[in-house]
Amino acid sequence: MRQWQTVEDCSLSLPCYWKVPLKHSFPWLLTWGACFSNDVKVFVAETAGSALVRFLRSANMQAREAALKSLNQISSYEASAQILVQVGILPPLMKDLFTVGSNSVPMRLKEVSATVLANVVSSGADFEAIPLDHDNQTLVSEDIVHNLLHLVSNTGPAIACKLLQVLVGLTSSSTVLNIISAIKSSGATISLIQFVEAPQRDLRMASIKLLRNISPYMGQELADALRVTAGQLGSLTKVISENNGISEEQAAAVGLLADLPERDLSLTKQLLAEGTFNVVISKVVKIRQGETRGSRFATLISKVLLEFFQGLPMFWMMNQILFPLHGSTISQHFLPIYFKQMGLIRFRWFLQWLWKIFLSSQNV
Repeated sequence: MRQWQTVEDCSLSLPCYWKVPLKHSFPWLLTWGACFSNDVKVFVAETAGSALVRFLRSANMQAREAALKSLNQISSYEASAQILVQVGILPPLMKDLFTVGSNSVPMRLKEVSATVLANVVSSGADFEAIPLDHDNQTLVSEDIVHNLLHLVSNTGPAIACKLLQVLVGLTSSSTVLNIISAIKSSGATISLIQFVEAPQRDLRMASIKLLRNISPYMGQELADALRVTAGQLGSLTKVISENNGISEEQAAAVGLLADLPERDLSLTKQLLAEGTFNVVISKVVKIRQGETRGSRFATLISKVLLEFFQGLPMFWMMNQILFPLHGSTISQHFLPIYFKQMGLIRFRWFLQWLWKIFLSSQNV
């Protein structure tokens, strides 16, 4: 017979058909949780979710840890995560994350709590309607978001990554304006941008996805921050230039750059100095020639890359970017794509560019 580790002082009443002794309930979930199919995750959430959530408030740390790790497995499926929201998982999770001092849980459990919260947020529940405390604060209330942002900047990479994923989820829905307001009021823009240079890929990707989600609403603020912080533009360019197909991270990085104010000439000059434009042009050509395939992001990134150029002042675009490419192999592929995208409205600029090429050829 299999020997289970025990958890004392457990008062959970599990359905009898589980055939698991009471004192072994949580170790059983912890051991077998990773093997649960999605249907079983929903079943466990429906039958034992409330009891598991109650154990997050237990004074017994071993019971809390076992329950939390079981909830981590169950919350990884959207339908079961929604059930956990309904049975009240958010308040004890937030308490575990925000409590400091002698009553706080170990950092390893804070990381699990952050992971569960990220899973729950990705379920798409209406977090504006779910109170966390008696003051009716919710997950998207300004004070709560301020606390999340503070924790992101003052914790290790693993927890920061999960909390950024929480913010990505909240900015991917109708609650995005709540998060934008809290980011602005807390002055967290620069601290969020700094994660673009993180050596941990998951952390960097979560940061870029968050910045991409807020860029339509904070384009100028992000442009200002990128101008004064060293290295971030170069890091974004490096992400786009990676030759690993087209990744979600690359699509987010390109979308972020495309949402920055196109008339910000200072930022545009920095992008030129970083070689961003050449990287972007090369990526467009590779996608259109079929050299870069096999990704659901290829079509999206191609469209966004061209929109990125479309926003630039046309004469400046001609003079600083396209004219230096004259005669190169890449220009032969990129220019037809570019002008087809731009349409006839800019054809006169194209004629001026051709005239400049003609004059330069006469001076040779």
